[in-house]
Amino acid sequence: VETAVMMHLYPELVGELSQSDLKRSLDDPVHFSWSSEDFKSAGVIGDPTQATPEKGEVILRFAVEKTARLIREIAKDEKD
Repeated sequence: VETAVMMHLYPELVGELSQSDLKRSLDDPVHFSWSSEDFKSAGVIGDPTQATPEKGEVILRFAVEKTARLIREIAKDEKD
């Protein structure tokens, strides 16, 4: 998710990764928390290879729309 958003907003900051940069494979079990040992030296956890700028745009648009809706609802409730 984060990689896709960065690819959309700041593609010049997203570097290429080698297979050795990826700590876990898709066959590894899902984990719900991470410790610093889970990060590779490249600062990567998980598998960002499916990220695209287009997916990042969709994710960001969704997050902005939902956040704006929440802010409008809060502002409306404060007026009432």
